[in-house]
Formats: sequence, structure tokens, C-alpha cells
Amino acid sequence: MTTYWISNLCVLLKSYNIIPFGNDINENFNALARLIIFITIVAILTFNETESDNILLLGSSFLILSVVIYFLVNRIYVNFSRDNYKTADIKPLNFNNNKGLDNYDNMSSTKKVTGLRNKDYTAFTKIQHTNFKK
Repeated sequence: MTTYWISNLCVLLKSYNIIPFGNDINENFNALARLIIFITIVAILTFNETESDNILLLGSSFLILSVVIYFLVNRIYVNFSRDNYKTADIKPLNFNNNKGLDNYDNMSSTKKVTGLRNKDYTAFTKIQHTNFKK
């Protein structure tokens, strides 16, 4: 993830992309800032000198407006991701005996079972002691 150009001004010079359509929000707003700066420079060079102050004022106001929109979008995104975080999905640890955990789930969703439990032994012995009559 790239940084926004307010925190690091050199980010605007690392890339020449002026099309703000990508996956990263910071990259999109950096491209938008480059586009606003490019259009402002082209407009200053093409129009006469009397309107260059107005063009510079308009370009800088669009740049400030893009910064305000970035911070609003970023704040909405952070609040939305905080609201979607559910603590109810966290499973508590189950202690089935006095020796410790019967099983546990780690971060990679693998499950470790610590051997046969008492109910498994009884099922095994019942099958072993069954007499089959003809």
C-alpha cells in the first residue's frame, strides 16, 4: 500500500500515472492529485498571463478539495471496517478435563486432538466384546 502524498510529497514523483482507477485508495488519490497539477500547468501555459492567477487559484482549490474528500472517505472507510469487526466470532477455550485443553484451534484453522477420549474407548471396547452368534 502506498502512502498519501500529504505525508510524503515524493510519492507524486515516483509514478507518472494520472488515471485514478486502481485497487489502492491512496494510489487513486495520488493519481488524482497528479491529474489536477497536470491540468493546472497545461492551462497556465495555454491561456494568457492575465488569467494565470485565476487558473492557479482554481487548481489549488481543486487540490485542497481532493484532500478533504480523501480524509472524509478514509474516515468513513475506517469507521465502516470497525463496525464490521465482530467479537462474537471469537471462540472461547473449552476445558473438558482437569488436565487442560481437550483440543485447540490455532490461527491457521488447524485442529489438534490430544488422543482418544473416554467415550471413544467405551465405543471401542463394546465393539471388541460383542459376540456374533449364528
